[in-house]
Parts: sequence; structure tokens; C-alpha cells
Amino acid sequence: MKKEFYHTAMKINIDTFDDVMPEEYFEKNKNIVFRYDLMNFDKVHYFQKADVIYSEPPFPHGFNIFNERADIKDQRSYSDFAKSLSLSIQNINKPTFLICGKILLKKLPEAKNVFPIKLSVHKLDTFVAVWNYKVKFKISDTDSLIKNLAHEFNTIGDFCCGYGNNIFKFIVNDQKKFIASDINGKCVAIVKKRLKDYCDQKY
Repeated sequence: MKKEFYHTAMKINIDTFDDVMPEEYFEKNKNIVFRYDLMNFDKVHYFQKADVIYSEPPFPHGFNIFNERADIKDQRSYSDFAKSLSLSIQNINKPTFLICGKILLKKLPEAKNVFPIKLSVHKLDTFVAVWNYKVKFKISDTDSLIKNLAHEFNTIGDFCCGYGNNIFKFIVNDQKKFIASDINGKCVAIVKKRLKDYCDQKY
């Protein structure tokens, strides 16, 4: 089994951790992970502690899959999600990098720039939309983008963090922090475990 901590809706050889108990909140060494439904705005203020936002929101084909895994029962649509995501971008008002396809791009506020990018885990071509920031580096794939963001910023915010693949790549650099959330409490539990292990090894 390929050892990738990546929460995906695609049928690839990566574990989905369905047997863990969900968690609501965990904080350690100023890193924070919590369960948060973007359709509500009760916790959006947490992301003001970040100085950059990077997130990989669900693509249309994965939207209902992620909701089902998170035990979401209402009849929300992808357009509803895009509207909430748009309001979050505007409310947080930080340098923001969102990985998205053409469908989501059309539903979001006009970005300052849109670049082609390759998803490093899936090796698929898509786009990264950028708000509130003038990009000074070359963008090729998501792993290199995270590395460049870690050179420019200190605290990353991610409101669709999954199992924490991207936030842990960001904090590999000393003194870097994350503010992360996911709609699925099981994802929060996985990130909590990874953060505890990371801090135990590092400190």
C-alpha cells in the first residue's frame, strides 16, 4: 500500500482512514486543526492567524463523496459550496492560492492570476487561482508551490486540509505553523495524530 496521507475521492492506491474516531479540535505548538463546515461561518475567524491561505477544495465529482464521508445529510449543492468558498476568500482577505478546475473557477471571484499546475499526488493537470498576491516564482506542481510558499510565509491556512498532506510539507521548515480545518472529524483525528508524532520527533 502506498504510504500517502492524502484524503482523495479518486480510486487510487491510497488508504482512507474510516475506522478512526472523529475529533473536533487540537492545538500543539501554535498549530491548530479543527472540524469546520465551510457552509457555516462560525469559525472563519481562525484563519486570520494565517498569513497565507492554500487549499485544495473538492472537485465536482468528489463533492458528494466527501460529504458522505463526513456524514453531511443536507441537500447542499456544489454551487452552494462555491458561494461559501467565495465569501471565505473575501472575508479572510489574505494571499490565497486555491487548486481548482474550470467549473469552480467560474463560480469564484475573479482571481488576480490563474496558472496551470500539476497535482503532485495524482499527476493531473489543473489550475491554481491566486488572490491578493503577486507571484514572484515559477509554478509547476503543488509540491513545489508549497515549498515556495514556505519561503515567503510563516503560517499557512487550509480549510480543506484532509489528512494534512500539504500543511505538513509546509511546516517541514523551522518555525512554520498551520491553521487547518476539514469538514470531516476523522481527518482532524489523523492530523492530530500526525502533529503529535511530528512534535514528539522534532522537539
